[in-house]
Amino acid sequence: MQIFMKTLRTVTKKLFIPLSFLLRPAPVQHFLRKIGVSLPYFLAKQLNYKGVVDFTLDGKSLYMQSHNTPIEMTIFWKGLFNGREGAELRVWHQLSQKFSYIYDVGANNGIYSLVASTNQTAKIFAFEPVPVVNEMLKENIALNKLTSITVQPEVVSDNNGRVTLFVPKTGWVDVASVNKDFATKHLRTEAMSEIECDSLTMDSHTETHLKDGEVVLMKIDVEGAEPKVLAGMKNLLSSNRVVGLIEILNQEAYDDFYNFMPSSYSIYGVIAVAPYLKSVNNFVPGIKNYIFVPQNQIEKLEIFTNAS
Repeated sequence: MQIFMKTLRTVTKKLFIPLSFLLRPAPVQHFLRKIGVSLPYFLAKQLNYKGVVDFTLDGKSLYMQSHNTPIEMTIFWKGLFNGREGAELRVWHQLSQKFSYIYDVGANNGIYSLVASTNQTAKIFAFEPVPVVNEMLKENIALNKLTSITVQPEVVSDNNGRVTLFVPKTGWVDVASVNKDFATKHLRTEAMSEIECDSLTMDSHTETHLKDGEVVLMKIDVEGAEPKVLAGMKNLLSSNRVVGLIEILNQEAYDDFYNFMPSSYSIYGVIAVAPYLKSVNNFVPGIKNYIFVPQNQIEKLEIFTNAS
């Protein structure tokens, strides 16, 4: 079946490419979307849409400048909750309405920060150290005229100081990491560059910016360096002051993550269908994002009461 689907995808792409130039004008793509056409990313990227991606959430229109990345294009063609990371964004949106302080660690183009901004009373910190991506993030915040999001260029890690960030020379956003092995593995045919960045720990940042006892919501997606982020927030974890959404791609990464979790936390995997959360006690193939939550917060956050 996998071979068949791969072959079908290749043939479809070859047939689509010669016609794609007719569909590239932005007004044409907007028209196709309006009449219900829903393109998968492997076709949508051939159109190289350069306009603004818009979506509506809680009655509020939000905007992103397209750089033809997967998350932008799947939102454009499929909608916020049906595109790339749709289930994660749905869960994140529900959680973000419950917190006064929200951390987007590995903010990328800022989609999680934009979704969280629908909570108009929340203070949001968006960390993105790759310079070209940091500019994308700022551009999207400016498009929406948001003042609740503070953009920070530091790497969130296990120390306050300086670290080396390994980045493809093209600046491709999905593989930049302080974990050199991870970055190298995902470079494909690209060359690597090294960027020296300031680093900080979550414990040090929250000590300065949060009130005593405040519980925060945090998204962590740092391309293989998640253990360093967790190591820098031992105080937050031990005091049950963080609810987190974290990317975990394999059993080894799950084991590293699990070793940091105090026994007072419960863990849920984000799944593609309602109720979108599944209680887990181990890595589940097919689940890429997990939520860790202090058990004393579960009843306060209704989303967990219906988890499978």
